[in-house]
Order: sequence, then C-alpha cells, then structure tokens
Amino acid sequence: MRSIISSFLLFWLCFHSPKVFSQNNFDEEVAQIVQRSEEKGLEAPVIFIGSSSIKMWQTLEQDFPDFPVLNHGFGGAEYRDLLSYENQLIEPFEPSMVVVYAGDNDLANGKDPEPIAEQADRFVDGIRRSAGGALVIIISAKPSPARWELKDKYMELNTKLKQMADGYEHVVFVDVWTPMLKRNGELNQKLFLEDGLHMNAKGYTIWKNALLPYLSK
Repeated sequence: MRSIISSFLLFWLCFHSPKVFSQNNFDEEVAQIVQRSEEKGLEAPVIFIGSSSIKMWQTLEQDFPDFPVLNHGFGGAEYRDLLSYENQLIEPFEPSMVVVYAGDNDLANGKDPEPIAEQADRFVDGIRRSAGGALVIIISAKPSPARWELKDKYMELNTKLKQMADGYEHVVFVDVWTPMLKRNGELNQKLFLEDGLHMNAKGYTIWKNALLPYLSK
C-alpha cells in the first residue's frame, strides 16, 4: 500500500510541480554561472539571461565593449526556470540592465502563449522589485527553421510580451522576429547553424544591432 501511495505522489509531482524539477536540473549550471560572474566583480553589470540563445552568445563582450556584460544564459531554460533562479542570477549582482530571452523552449514544449506571458510578467515584476530602476529589455521570440510550424504561436507570444512590456516603466520590448525574416516574410535560413534552431554569427549580428539603440540610452 505504501509503495502505491509513493508512486501516486511521484506521478502527481511530475505533472503538478514542474518548477521544482526544472530547478534541480539547472542547479549545477547556475552555481557555475554565479561563481564565474562573482569572480569578475563587475559593478552595475548588464545581465543577459535566458535560454541557449543567450548561453551560446560567445561574443557578448566584443559586441558590447562599452558595457560590463554578464552572460547568465543556461540551455533549455523556460520562463519558469528564470523565476526559479531569479534570486541567484539577478538580485545579488545589482544590475543596471537586464536583457531577457525566453519563451522559445516554452512554446516548443507545448505551452500556450498566455501562461508564458504571465510567467514573463512575474519575472519582470520580480526584477523591478529587486533591481530598482534597472532597465529590462525583453527580446522577442525568434523564428527558426526547427520550429517554424509554431509560427502563429510565436507571433501571438510576441504580441503578448510587447503588451506586457508596455505596461511597465523602464521595460522595453525588442523585436528580433521581423529582421530575421526576408522581405517576403520567409525565414532567412542563412542565420542558423545546422541544427536549424541556434544562430550563427549573422543571426547574432541582427540581435546586436537591434539591442544597441536601447543599451546606448
């Protein structure tokens, strides 16, 4: 009987407590990020946080040489994971700006735009409370060949993220979806690695150019 109850509890947790399980998945990686950033000892840094598209941005320091940047990206992250680690990855560093990219994996894992936007709102609200007047930049979900069939949901999420950002002071939404498309609306395949999901240097150049006007303010 006890084993049956234990199995039921494990089943219930798997489906009703994703935040706990996702947090355990990233504990080691987040600890490494925190240690690496603490060793840099930057004052009022610009924190880039999000999923693998942030983690794999290896040229952040070269792309933004006038800013003390920290890369707090971890692969596979969703907005719920950013919420789980907000106290470790944001608050202790007292950032002047926080650049956020998430939502991509959320959609690919079957979530709908509305609850994703709600979690994004909670994350931004947490930053506003812990980081005071820090500028928060929300990067739109990007298009990609690997997930192009979800295009309509991506566009809906971007609309909701923009609406959310517009409701705050010192929060801006930066569209990278549009400049990653061709003039005819088709996806620019030349911006991606062979996996069809992650970007090459050309893709990151588009992101850099989209962000620079806001980082310069």
